[in-house]
Amino acid sequence: MAQLHAPEIKRNWKRLGAVYKDTRSEADITEHYLLERSLAARLQQAPASERQELYSSLYDELYARLPRHPRHTRRYDANHAGKQVRILRRLVPKGASFLEIGAGDGAVSLAMTETCREAIAVDVTERAIIGGSRPDNFKFALSDGISMPAPSGTIDFAYSHQLMEHLHPEDAFRQLAEIFRVLKPGGTYLCITPSRLTGPHDVSRYFDREAQGFHLKEYSYREMEEVFGRAGFTHIRACIMRGDRFAGTIGIGPIVAVEKLYGAVPGRLRENLNTNRYVRAVLGLSVLAEKPAG
Repeated sequence: MAQLHAPEIKRNWKRLGAVYKDTRSEADITEHYLLERSLAARLQQAPASERQELYSSLYDELYARLPRHPRHTRRYDANHAGKQVRILRRLVPKGASFLEIGAGDGAVSLAMTETCREAIAVDVTERAIIGGSRPDNFKFALSDGISMPAPSGTIDFAYSHQLMEHLHPEDAFRQLAEIFRVLKPGGTYLCITPSRLTGPHDVSRYFDREAQGFHLKEYSYREMEEVFGRAGFTHIRACIMRGDRFAGTIGIGPIVAVEKLYGAVPGRLRENLNTNRYVRAVLGLSVLAEKPAG
């Protein structure tokens, strides 16, 4: 592969760093960008038969080679799970079977055991899972990143947060089909992922207008509606959030109209608007979709 060279860093890179709580130097960010872009290209170009193994190994390589990566230097907000759980408890029926894909440390699934019949945390590795005793209705299940380790038609509510953008588009559809399979008729999937219009949201935010790193594809609501519909989901809606509170849902159509208008904003102005938390909140992708009941 040819040697990669970073484009000129954006003039507002320090402002972007402040928005994302990234205090690294220009040199550190550039090193991160070049490495992640190179590793992401390997994922993009790999055949499907090799990608499942690469999802884990390439992330491990990135973190090992970048000691100043934010994963090493910045801890999660202590309430990072609580913010998600407050929303989920408005949406997930009590006594439901709950499935979290890309569960990370498992804190969300562990919290959901208090109101759910069972909570299943799915990830490609168990290394991040919180230690200690676990409730009897909590289960961790390894996945290859695509397959869902649950029988067909057994899950009431599936959930993922900041996951879909990390998958190759072909694998994202395959994973959606798997989630559809394990849901009960009438079951629901809440998918939260960054918006392409306010991105990029990986390290390429400092250099490019579209994601070039480990966000293999960032989506718009229009694209999400298309891929969810192709997987068989119906009643596809946008969730409206106010901070960590669920405020209701609306059809995708009005949001697509807003996206179209926002997409017409000149690039430089849109880059500045993208740092506004209200713009990111309105256009942030939170899709709620159902498996047909009949």
